[in-house]
Order: sequence, then structure tokens, then C-alpha cells
Amino acid sequence: MSKGNILVIDDEDLMCDLIKQVLEMKDFSVTTITNSTEGLEEIKAKRDFDVIIADVRMPNVSGIDLLRAANAQNMNYQFILITGFYNLLSSEIMKSLKPFGSIRKPFDIHTLSDIVEKALQKKRGINQND
Repeated sequence: MSKGNILVIDDEDLMCDLIKQVLEMKDFSVTTITNSTEGLEEIKAKRDFDVIIADVRMPNVSGIDLLRAANAQNMNYQFILITGFYNLLSSEIMKSLKPFGSIRKPFDIHTLSDIVEKALQKKRGINQND
């Protein structure tokens, strides 16, 4: 049984494959999309994803725009931004759009799986300190 449904949107095939491989080893169900416009359509379709992971910098639709679209859907997604251009994530963007978190590229697999686990716990209202 899957721990949760994850949507990964990144214009790099290799990045999508890596994230999918890591998260599937941790028993997550992972859907990857390499076209940000298709990713936007998937978000607007209100599919049943627990966590969305999106690259900040992509052609056509940025990860920031995807986050805005997910927020507008008023769904219980936990959104994680990934980027090699960390300076694009200003504190203003983080405060106003409120993603669950962000990951700086390159990242290690433990950082990735840890933040996804924590995002899923938040979505489900689980507090490990209880």
C-alpha cells in the first residue's frame, strides 16, 4: 500500500526519474510530468495528490506559478519547491505563497525523503511530538 500520492513537475527527465526512484523506494506512488503546462493542467484538474514537488525555474510555467495555481484550488496539497537558483525564493514569496518547504539542488536522497515524509504528516495532521 502506498504511503501517499506525489506529483513531481520538473522539466529535466533525469531529475524526475531520480525523485521517482527515491520516493518509490520509500513506498510512495509517484507521477512525474516534464512539461510545466501539463503540470498546471494536472493541478487544475484537482487530482488526488498529497504532495506536489515542482522545480522553480521551468519553461512556460514556473514552479512559483504552479504553487499559485495549487493554492487557488484550495485543496489540501503540501507543496515543495526545488531549485538550483535558491536566490529566486525570496522570503516574501515564501511568506505570501506558503509552500510547505523548499529543497536546494543538488540535494541528497535523505533530505528529499525526509521533507516529503514531513509534508505528508502535516497534510494528515500528524504531530510526532504527540
